[in-house]
Amino acid sequence: MEPAYPNPFNQQITIPFQIESTGNNTRLSIYSIIGEKVFNTTLSQNQLSQGFVQWSPLNNSQKTISSGPYIVRIESNKMSLTEKILFIK
Repeated sequence: MEPAYPNPFNQQITIPFQIESTGNNTRLSIYSIIGEKVFNTTLSQNQLSQGFVQWSPLNNSQKTISSGPYIVRIESNKMSLTEKILFIK
């Protein structure tokens, strides 16, 4: 995973990565600093080919998350990568 930008962010963040195509088993999850999963998705083949995901600070219920630090995790059957990001309203 490469550094997400802009970080800190307030509207949208780009999460770049370089991952070999592993089919539909690659997942992106975002956790609060206390370990609560606020967002998760399975990355599409198109997203894997592009090498990045753009994320607005919304949870899986499409509600804006609180300001603060979050952990981004990308994982597949072969690897797991994490990075800290900061959301500021």
